[in-house]
Amino acid sequence: MFLKSSKIFSDKSGTNSLSIITEGIDFVGEINTEGDIHLDGNMRGTIKAHEVVIGPNGNFDGEIVSEVLKISGLIKGKFTIRNLFVNKDGLLQGK
Repeated sequence: MFLKSSKIFSDKSGTNSLSIITEGIDFVGEINTEGDIHLDGNMRGTIKAHEVVIGPNGNFDGEIVSEVLKISGLIKGKFTIRNLFVNKDGLLQGK
């Protein structure tokens, strides 16, 4: 268990946090954060974050608004991003 004061999920400046949706989780809804999201589960909805990583087991359908989007899994929908990185195993469909 992590303590509230633990900085294990914070960057060096302490301003961005990391939220993880792990494999085996199916999530429907909206996520709004100034931090980062790592998705290895299934999600349908909207993500607004600084950086979004769709892991190799991740499956996303919806809208993403972020500075950085890194894709190793499957993703479709509408995207408003500044930097896009697609791994050789990643699949992107959408606008």
